Formats: sequence, C-alpha cells, structure tokens
Amino acid sequence: MAKGQRLKPEQIVTLLRQIDVLTTNGKTLAQALQSSVSLHAIA
Repeated sequence: MAKGQRLKPEQIVTLLRQIDVLTTNGKTLAQALQSSVSLHAIA
C-alpha cells in the first residue's frame, strides 16, 4: 500500500476481520496489527 493511498470500505472490513481472527488465536493486538498491515502491503 503506497503512502497516502486510501482504502476501500471492503478492504478495511477485511483488515478488521484478519485482526479479529489473529487476536482470537492468541496474538496481541500489536502483533495482529503488524501482521495484517504487512500482509495488506504485499497484496
């Protein structure tokens, strides 16, 4: 994701769902955020 690029609402919902799953599986919020953002940057 390039700096300044806006996310579509669907992308935001997907990121929030990924974070929810990761935190449910035992990751801390910080770890989940870091994983989700880095995964989204690759896509």
